[in-house]
Amino acid sequence: MRGLGETRGRWTAVLLPDVRSWVGRGFGEVDYYLTQLLSGHGYFREFLRKIGKRSVGNCPHCSGIRDDAHHTFFECERWGRIRRDLEERVGQWVPERFQSIMLSGRAQWNAVAMFTRAVLTLKRRDMDGEEDNP
Repeated sequence: MRGLGETRGRWTAVLLPDVRSWVGRGFGEVDYYLTQLLSGHGYFREFLRKIGKRSVGNCPHCSGIRDDAHHTFFECERWGRIRRDLEERVGQWVPERFQSIMLSGRAQWNAVAMFTRAVLTLKRRDMDGEEDNP
């Protein structure tokens, strides 16, 4: 799945293979932070590079690795501790399980939402101190 990237909705399709179940779920709000996870648009250096806001799209913590939503939420060791905390609550955290985790109940939804908010809040703080304009 890694090769799909976040272009033209393919990333979202990996996370949400059954849109009907997602839309009809009856609970859980998709907030600012979950929208970034779902779309791949936001505090991701590769996305910011594509729109001309950064000159480099690589992760500053993982040499040579593209900084996108997949890397940020599922791989980057900068967020490893809080990712492991999430896995203690929801089980294996991989993109292909995102929808089933989110739809399994309010507690799981809230755990993922809090994880997403925490990662992106810290990531933004890290990025605010950087100077990297093309």
